[in-house]
This record gives sequence, structure tokens and C-alpha cells, in this order.
Amino acid sequence: MTAPPMPTRGSTQSMTDEETQALVDSVMQEVGLSPESIASMSTKTANQKMEPNPPDEDTDPDPIERRKSLMAALYGDDFPLIKALDTAVGKGEMMLDVRTLAQYTEREDWCSWGRARWDVHRAAVATHLWLIQRNRLYRAGQQWVSSKGRGPWREPPRQAESARVVHNLEDKALDQRLQVMTDQRPGFLVDPSSMDPDEKRKASARQQALEFLYDAQKMEDQARNAAYWAGTDGTAFWHVYWDRDAGPWDTRMGDGKKGSKGAPLGDLRTQTLRCEQVRVSSNATATEEPLYVVIRDVIPEQEAAWLYGDAAVQKSSETDANPSMGSGSQLYESGLPNWVLDITNPGEAERMRNVPTAERYTVYVDRHPDTLPEGLQLVVVGNALVWGPDDLQFGVIPVIPVCDGSTDPSYFKRPICEQWHDHQMQLNAALS
Repeated sequence: MTAPPMPTRGSTQSMTDEETQALVDSVMQEVGLSPESIASMSTKTANQKMEPNPPDEDTDPDPIERRKSLMAALYGDDFPLIKALDTAVGKGEMMLDVRTLAQYTEREDWCSWGRARWDVHRAAVATHLWLIQRNRLYRAGQQWVSSKGRGPWREPPRQAESARVVHNLEDKALDQRLQVMTDQRPGFLVDPSSMDPDEKRKASARQQALEFLYDAQKMEDQARNAAYWAGTDGTAFWHVYWDRDAGPWDTRMGDGKKGSKGAPLGDLRTQTLRCEQVRVSSNATATEEPLYVVIRDVIPEQEAAWLYGDAAVQKSSETDANPSMGSGSQLYESGLPNWVLDITNPGEAERMRNVPTAERYTVYVDRHPDTLPEGLQLVVVGNALVWGPDDLQFGVIPVIPVCDGSTDPSYFKRPICEQWHDHQMQLNAALS
């Protein structure tokens, strides 16, 4: 094909539409582009352009098999929905969401899977938990301690007439940091999107709602607790959950019977967690959100009965997982020896001594477009599945890390106070 002649400089010759189109077609042919390829490139979104390559032709093209293999890679081979997929497809189910698939699972499988996810990540936090034992002991004044390898921290034997003085400055420094952080109440300011009077009133209402939620959830106390544990552990956590017994009382929330006085509407609440109560997927870093989070609480059976009824208590009593609080030689299931809790946090250790306890596992799985489009959430107490499995209530994992300002890029950060230990021991040695 011969391209039409180009007009020369100073020429008054103009090209017709047919000549212009012929010129464009000839240029596109020379560079190897077709009108169809340009149209497809212009209509692709950024997500479509960055979509991974399709599976190889020699792999199984069955989408159900691909989904099962993806679930196994993300959540382990014992993930209950893997077996449920085969059962649901065999029965002709068309909707393969979490609620539908959960009907073809056993509750015991969910309980074992939740505990297995906790155990899988035990080694990932072992070193961090071993180091924070020393940090908590230093804060409590037990500073002449050492360990063999990764063994427990113990005070080595000393000569009969020698003295080991402890002039504890670390606890005072941590308390000063805590006071500075907790004395700074955040101020809420919501700007209107425009100068319209209605937008101003909406902005004012939003600001009042934020201030009310801050006080209703007792965030000053939560901030103080989180900063206290982050001082020695590097990281603490806020766990946001829905409390059915909170919120204003409403007569419309009753059981519908005559004379019913209603029930609470429910509201958000926040719980502070220590780092030994939380484990996350292996991809998590300081800047990378985890794919799932597992929370383990040891609660009294009284609390389990109050929250979840008698089923949780009956199931928890059948297990032998209840920790023996106060037995210094045994390793607490969270990864900390009990004697460390006895020394560094006597109230936490003493309140459950000689009291029947139960393990509560709360599992949050983030949304994934090919496996769990709406996420996953469940609660296990002992051997009882007391809630779920269901979609994520808030669409995100409601666990927020609270750090002490450390620059450690890990998800479980090394605290700043570890930099003080050498100076503290030099002072103790000089005074001894």
C-alpha cells in the first residue's frame, strides 16, 4: 500500500478524510498495530492489565479444583471449606459462598482448624516472646537475670557475701513515656464538604458522634493499657468487636412477647490485647497487613457461660488445655512462663488461680476475591464453635497494632526499652 503524499511546508494543500485515514492505517501497519488491539488496550482497566497470567494448559482447568488448591495454599490443607466444596457441588449448589458451604462442614473441623492456625505460627513468635520476658522482668526490677540459649530467664547464683543492687530507672522512663502519651487527648475536627448550612450541620453531627464513641469505648483507658504493654513488648493490639449488651436500651429489640421490656441495641467495643495473645499469617510486616489473625484468650468458665451459654462450658470442660496458673515450671500456652506473669503482672496471674478456665480462639480471615470474597470470622471456645463461620462483620480484620514508636520493620516490633538494658546494668554493677 502506498501512502498519500504529505503536504509540504508552505503548501495550501489539505488532506481529505479518506487520505488521513489511509495515512493512519499505513503507519499502524508499519508498527504492527491493528485497530482492534488499540481498542482493547484503551478499554482495559488497571486491574485487568495487572491480572496474573492464567494457569498452564497442563493443569486442571476445573475452577472448583483451582479454588480448593488456592484455599489449601492460603489457609492450610485442613481448611474445612475444602471438603465442603466437593459436597456442595455434588448436591448441585450454585451459590458457593461461606454461609452455603458452612452447612456442609462439621463444627469440630472448625475448632481444630482454628487451634491449628495458632500452633502453626508458634515458632514465628517464639524469639519475640522470649525477649519480652526479659523486658517485663526488667520493668518489674528483676534485672540480674540470664538464660542458656533460649531457656527461661533465671537469676544466676551469687557469692554469699556479694550484693546485687538494682537501681531501676527503666520503669521510671517507661512510666514517663506512658504519662506523656496518655495526657494527649486527641481532638476531633470534622470539616464540612461545602459552606452549605446542611453540610455544616452534618459535619457537626459527625464530630459529636466521634467524641461520643471515643468516650463510650473508654479509649483513654484503652490507650493507657496499650501503651503500657507496648513499652515492654514493642507492640500491643486493639481488638474492635460488637457487644450485644452495649448501646442504648430499645423496647423494639425485645422478643416480641407481651410485657417485653426490650433489649440493648448493641454497640462497638474495644479490647486491648498483649502480643502473646495474637498470631498472624506469615506475610505480615510493619507495612503489610496480615491475611488472617488468630486471637487466643484464656477466660474463666464463668465468663464463657455468661457470653456463650452452657454449650461452651460443657465443651471446654472436656479438654485438658486449661493452663495451671501459678505453676512456674510449666510453659503457658501463650508462650510465656507463668512465673513471668506472676512477677510482672500479678493481677492477671492471680485472678484466674484455682478457677476453671477455657480457651477462646477468635479467627479473622481477610477477603480474597477467589476464595473468600466477604472474608471469614468465627469464635471457638474449648471444643465448641460458639459463633460463625460467617462473613467479616466490618469487611476488614478489626485488629489494630499499637506500637511504642520503634523503627523495627517487623510486625511484632522490638521495643525501644531494649536499648536501655546495657546502661541499666552498668549502673547496677557500679552500685553493687
